[in-house]
Amino acid sequence: MTDSTANTITVASHFGDKQVTKQEFTSQWVDHAKQLQNIDYSDAWRDEMETILASVKQRAEFEFDRVYMIQADLFNVNKD
Repeated sequence: MTDSTANTITVASHFGDKQVTKQEFTSQWVDHAKQLQNIDYSDAWRDEMETILASVKQRAEFEFDRVYMIQADLFNVNKD
């Protein structure tokens, strides 16, 4: 369930646009990246995956904030 006080962005999905929180957005991208873990089971790949997942999480958080600011500006312009 989404916290009604949390900032959300609108994203397109197969079923139309929907609102997601930063946590939902970030989790979705990290979950996609986790699929890469099954390519190799070596210790070296496991270590590399930790770095990849941290990078994906950081980038997704950045992108959420960027999109939030754009969407917030668009909605504010339309309200004035």
